[in-house]
Amino acid sequence: MSNIGNGDSETMIKSRTGPRLVVQQGAERGRSYAILPTGLLVGRAAECDVPLDDAEVSRRHARFTWHGARLLVEDLGSANGTMVNGRAISSPQPLNERDMVAIGSTVFLLQGLVSRELTPTARNMDAVAPAMPARYPARVPQAAPQRSWLWLAILGLALAVLIAILGLGALWYFNQSAVSQTASVTFLTPTNGAQVALNVPLIVQATATDPRGVTRLELWADGVLVSQQASPSPQGASPLLLNFSYTPTTPDNHVLELRAFNTANQQSAVGVITVNTLAGSVTPTGPVATDTATATAIPPTDSPTATAPAIILFTPTVPPTFTPEPTAAPQPGLQAVADVNVRGGPGTNYPVVGLLRAGDVAAVTGRSADNAWWQIIYPANSGSTGWVVNTYVQANAAAGGVPVAAAPAPPPTNTPVSATPTSTPLPAAEISFTADSTQLNQGQCTRLRWRVRNVAAYFVDGVAGAGDEGDREVCDPVGSTTHTLRVQRLDGSTQDFTVTINVQATGMPRPSLISPDDEENFDEGDDVEFVWSPVSAPGTITYNIEIQSEDDGEWENWRTVTGMNGTSYEMDDFPDGRPGRWRVWATSSTLGDSEKTAWRDFEFED
Repeated sequence: MSNIGNGDSETMIKSRTGPRLVVQQGAERGRSYAILPTGLLVGRAAECDVPLDDAEVSRRHARFTWHGARLLVEDLGSANGTMVNGRAISSPQPLNERDMVAIGSTVFLLQGLVSRELTPTARNMDAVAPAMPARYPARVPQAAPQRSWLWLAILGLALAVLIAILGLGALWYFNQSAVSQTASVTFLTPTNGAQVALNVPLIVQATATDPRGVTRLELWADGVLVSQQASPSPQGASPLLLNFSYTPTTPDNHVLELRAFNTANQQSAVGVITVNTLAGSVTPTGPVATDTATATAIPPTDSPTATAPAIILFTPTVPPTFTPEPTAAPQPGLQAVADVNVRGGPGTNYPVVGLLRAGDVAAVTGRSADNAWWQIIYPANSGSTGWVVNTYVQANAAAGGVPVAAAPAPPPTNTPVSATPTSTPLPAAEISFTADSTQLNQGQCTRLRWRVRNVAAYFVDGVAGAGDEGDREVCDPVGSTTHTLRVQRLDGSTQDFTVTINVQATGMPRPSLISPDDEENFDEGDDVEFVWSPVSAPGTITYNIEIQSEDDGEWENWRTVTGMNGTSYEMDDFPDGRPGRWRVWATSSTLGDSEKTAWRDFEFED
């Protein structure tokens, strides 16, 4: 028996080869490193336990250490960070069996780690049996000072283990809370470690988030780019839900990697899982327990549509820390990941009978022969059924055992039932995108309005919409501006609807002169008040006045006043005996200066 840590009475229950890091992606793919009791140091320096010749790796990049009963990985302040299951870590991260750790361009898979338990010797030797009624009087020992110290040591050790467990739990919680605020990629299906069929298309469904919006997702398999898809909106979306198809062709462990890119074309998040490809039908390996991951593929049928994607059903992996109590078997069910129509049969040619909102759950009673549709109880807790397409729902593991349900007869296309034939049109997507006004003058605004029903998602000028309808005010610059409503239909296709707003340049309006009248005479020494009309325009409006005097037949500037808030100006010291004239103009902080008014003359008499 070997001791791990600070001499505690613990031992590692290991697989045949012990806990190890297996390179899944990188220059040394397939190589494994045993995790020693002293841990492992990973970096570019030659003295590291795992030296990586990679420019993206720091000299001392990350350290794997044992802390009591848990294996932790800690980033040592590296330049490019350390990722666990596609998420960057900022503090020591507890690890579980089959976790993926990415350091630079190398991705490690953790294998052989099960759990640590107190050994029977250490645990049972000091266990105190319940007191039993003594048949004979017990002999009282004369002295036991050493045993008292032994009990104090055991009590202190137990208290230290408890504090360490609580501290690691708090560390894990706050670390997860901090990571959740950053960009992320989450696999919805398949799950990490799932078993999938060989040469059968596998649907990979994932969501990606980024505060700046996700514009593109790339699917990589074993270090090779398989497929990439762009966001329906050029400005990106967050969250972005996309489906990929990947067909494994060799029986092996395959590393699936999803890379998310934001609006700056920067790779902002990576999600990594492994799937195990088996030839023939897919069944879980080993006993199935409530706290271990299971993956089941619905076997292919004799239907001509043999190329239908495998539906992977799973339950999340929970690290076993205790022997679980027997629980009741979960019921087959699913949850909508987007708004999806409920139809009368497994196909879009059947009428719509209802709608599951994103997040709604329903009980599953059957599936279609091509595995593309689920039969559910609808409405809930009723005796009626409906059908939803698999693309926009997530089924649980129990749904993998439901039988193929008989599809109802398709509705007649155009068959007269009586002398007066009737035809009921199939419900379709309802899409409307308008503007209150499309012809505006400079500085005016209008309001966009939209109404969208029976679609998977929609985006207005790149911003994801919510609800069936909405509106937004827009104030466009001079010229033509096109606003776009992009709709993602339930069949996965997209369609754009546009509204173009034309803004005509009108310039700044000019004030009108009110008083005094043109060629008006004043008595010498009079104060004269010049008055003009206000103007209406965007921005802050101010007024300006220019007054000139005539000397020997030549006009020269006598006074110019700018930036006035009012619409009048009082003149009190104009040169006596000279003719004069005046004009005004307005200034907008948005549109600039207006044209100047015509001159008006005035004169003072003796």
